[in-house]
Amino acid sequence: MKQALVKNSRIERALRKERRALADTTLPPSQPREVFVKALHCVVFGLGLLLIVPAAHAQSSTVSAHVPFDFIVGEQVYSAGNYILSSEGMTTSSILIRNTDDRKAGLVLTRSCENLHPAAKTVLIFHRYSDQYFLEQVWVEGNTRGRQFPKSPIETKLLALNPQAHDEVIVAALVTH
Repeated sequence: MKQALVKNSRIERALRKERRALADTTLPPSQPREVFVKALHCVVFGLGLLLIVPAAHAQSSTVSAHVPFDFIVGEQVYSAGNYILSSEGMTTSSILIRNTDDRKAGLVLTRSCENLHPAAKTVLIFHRYSDQYFLEQVWVEGNTRGRQFPKSPIETKLLALNPQAHDEVIVAALVTH
């Protein structure tokens, strides 16, 4: 019985010592460096987010325009009307084309295109062959990079028949957030 009391008192002393150590707010000499490194990692991570989030936001934009004619993108025909074009997700390679009049929409994979000078205005550029229009590019004012839409099979055939037969039609647009 006496051994049990001694053993219990040792356990109690060890527990009290552990509780006191946990209650002590001063750090041993080896921990300030670890705390500093953790804090430094947090600061670097936070600064990284501050740099990445605005860059991602700048690349994702929504453009609205009134297109007064039917047009083709890929194999999809879009009727004349009011449109919103928005980049989807973190990668801006896909563009959602949405007609706000009849609520029809389509998702199109695009590729980046560049110009030496920033775009003077936000515009949609179409190629016109006789009475058929094909969405070619979207440019946002102030940017040197735009989005290039893939040529549709119909436009490829028309271009092969007569490379000089198309006109460029520019439709003014607005950037909306």
